[in-house]
Amino acid sequence: LPVTVDLPPIIIKREDMTLEKLELGEVTVIDNLPKECQKLYWNIAGNNVSLNTPDFPDFADAIEHSIRDNKGICYKKLEEKAKVEGKDLKETYLRVTLGQDQGNSPGVPFVLEIWPSGHYSPIHKHAECFAVIKVLYNEIVTLYFAGLELEEQKWYKRADLKQGEFTWISNEFYQTHQLWNPTSKMCATIQCYQYGDNNEVHYENFDYIDSQSIKIKQFKPKSDWTFAKFKNLIKEEW
Repeated sequence: LPVTVDLPPIIIKREDMTLEKLELGEVTVIDNLPKECQKLYWNIAGNNVSLNTPDFPDFADAIEHSIRDNKGICYKKLEEKAKVEGKDLKETYLRVTLGQDQGNSPGVPFVLEIWPSGHYSPIHKHAECFAVIKVLYNEIVTLYFAGLELEEQKWYKRADLKQGEFTWISNEFYQTHQLWNPTSKMCATIQCYQYGDNNEVHYENFDYIDSQSIKIKQFKPKSDWTFAKFKNLIKEEW
């Protein structure tokens, strides 16, 4: 049987591919990925899909300030989530949804996620759906796992994603991961999800490892704010 190698988890733009990168085999381009990932990618690949925009060029700095100021909406929401969910504060992040639930993904398909310095997600699985994630600001580490069972809870691959880079998930590859921001500033990512054309189950939850009990639990994707509401609140604070 022929030996095959998994496609790398990092997507770069076609114009950024070089002979050296082809040689190393650590990145790929969107054309090599499943059609579901290609569809998601082109929704967020444009340069204008960015955090800081002409109407709010200090958006990232304003979010950082809101995270650090004990009167900020981000600071308060993170504290609230840690308390309500019974988690360590470092295991919290913010979910800001864009658009409506279209019935073809676990929750709203487009989600802006805010990762404060040092914060991380639980190890979680993505409901057998497809996804593309773009780093909008700063950088983030993705750790990949074979699954959620106890013997699988050791990562086998790490990807360090910088601003403007992408990673991907399919129903067969990179389903289980953990995100972690080891830097001194917040990181912002946009995630987009959809079920595959042949997926008739449409499982609505992300299964994850509870850090307290070390048991598999279910998380139904929720929104902390809509994007319009969040941006307006941050503008008012700033």
